[in-house]
Formats: sequence, C-alpha cells, structure tokens
Amino acid sequence: MAVKKQEEDSFETLMIKLEQCAASLDKGGLPLSESLELYEQGMVMAAEASKRLRTAELRIEKIKTSYQQAVPDEIEADSS
Repeated sequence: MAVKKQEEDSFETLMIKLEQCAASLDKGGLPLSESLELYEQGMVMAAEASKRLRTAELRIEKIKTSYQQAVPDEIEADSS
C-alpha cells in the first residue's frame, strides 16, 4: 500500500483498512513474507492515523481557545 494512497483515504477508510490488516494477521496462516508485508503496511497506516488524530486534537484545542477568548468579549458587550 503506497503512502500517497493512504493520504488520499479518509480517516475512517484508513481505520477500516488497518482493522482488516490486523484481522488478517490475527487469523494467521499467511506466509511469513506476506505477514511481514501486512505488518509493515499496518504500521504505516497506524502512524498516519496517529498523525491525523494529533492534527485533529490540535485543531480542537485551537478552536476551544478561540472560543474561550471570544466569549468574555461577548459577555462584556452584552453588559454595556
């Protein structure tokens, strides 16, 4: 699985693919080379998913900070 393709996938699609990869590994019965390939793909997908989650967390924190800074201004404006 190419990294570029993963960047095009939605987070949800990426997670589904990661779950499928993990399920295939858990099931067993694969040749070693295929297991290693799946494991490597899974690690790449997990890293991409983690990166996206961290980006989302930072965005949420930024939104919360902006909102918290805006709220006191609105309260003072309503009081006048």
